[in-house]
Amino acid sequence: MTQNEIGKRVMEERVRLGMSQEDLAGASLLSLRTIQRIESGQTSPRGDTLKRLAGALKVPMEELIDSELEEDANLVVLMNLTQLGFIAFPLLGIIIPLIIWLTNRNRVRDVDDVGQSILNFQTSWSILIFSVYMACLALILIMGKVNQEIFYGYAISMGILYPYNLFQILWNINRYRKHGEVRYGPAFKLLGAR
Repeated sequence: MTQNEIGKRVMEERVRLGMSQEDLAGASLLSLRTIQRIESGQTSPRGDTLKRLAGALKVPMEELIDSELEEDANLVVLMNLTQLGFIAFPLLGIIIPLIIWLTNRNRVRDVDDVGQSILNFQTSWSILIFSVYMACLALILIMGKVNQEIFYGYAISMGILYPYNLFQILWNINRYRKHGEVRYGPAFKLLGAR
């Protein structure tokens, strides 16, 4: 989105609310000159200025700049696929998508929402995996040996948790390609509101 388009979007929202430029300046705690420069396309709001404008206009920041985001469904699918690193080492299912999310969440559409969902799920899954590891280790230390119950309990847990993670990844890749959304779960809501 160009400076002109953002300015136009701000002006449209201001007019929709029946606000003058002075009203918007007062509500956003920005100078009248700043509002005029934004609406005329002389400058583009960033950071705190964008947040103040969105708050004063009662719209999410993304709505003011959303069309500025690039479309790259392949990157979103790739971010989903990188979770497969969990097979080699559980934390890779978090680290690789985290890097993609951090570097592209404000540049590519859907990366922020999908990334938060992925990171919430993979973090929750990793906590569960490490809890199983720790419980088995504690039982081994308490009993002084690995008995059949501990071994089978561990094997069954891993035999359920790993395929479940794989299923979630593949199912959500397909879901994103068809519907443009993902539904990872169950997961702790560590990031975002999803």
